[in-house]
Amino acid sequence: MGSLKDAALDYAKKGWPIFPCRSDKSPYTASGVLDATTNLTQIEKWWEQNPLANIGLDVGSANMMVLDLDP
Repeated sequence: MGSLKDAALDYAKKGWPIFPCRSDKSPYTASGVLDATTNLTQIEKWWEQNPLANIGLDVGSANMMVLDLDP
């Protein structure tokens, strides 16, 4: 099983801009989704600083659409 950092790097390699988030979904970065990137060096730095960070995705820049249903 890979780490969250490995998954973040894999997503970035697919061209999906990502950023690190806390478990409550708040970003670790100053500007959140605006900081999302596919830059592998930046992603490595983020996950070195916060190895248990969840992965946030800039859905629009990744040309995706999400339907989120909460019960």
